[in-house]
Amino acid sequence: MRGGRVSPATVAILPLRETAAVCCLAAIIEDIDGGGKPGRQRKERPMPAYWVARSRINDPVEYKKYTDLVPDIIAKYGGKVLARGGRYQIMEGPDKFHRFVVIEFPTFEQGVACFTSPEYDRAAAFRRNGAGEVETVIVEGI
Repeated sequence: MRGGRVSPATVAILPLRETAAVCCLAAIIEDIDGGGKPGRQRKERPMPAYWVARSRINDPVEYKKYTDLVPDIIAKYGGKVLARGGRYQIMEGPDKFHRFVVIEFPTFEQGVACFTSPEYDRAAAFRRNGAGEVETVIVEGI
């Protein structure tokens, strides 16, 4: 292995599990040593974060007042909706929530800043007044 690369011949003779481990290790080494290029420093990359919400809508008219405001607020903090509503299957746990949302933010801090912002708080007041029940977490990605 040179410069963090694995040759095709090496990959062909390794079992799949070992191949994955070698490729992963090669990527880590390349990231640490700057890709084998002189003078290239390893860059710290911010990890994305994911806002994951489970909700139950009790009053669709009032809840829509909330959902009409949220897209612009999310965009202001760099968020990108990955899943909202749509098809789902509960694999385990209670059958209480029937709407699921996943939003990606560039960083954990941006996700938290969005949720705790005054503009989001004003929008969320529509659902917090009984229009819906929501459980929200923000989790840092890898």
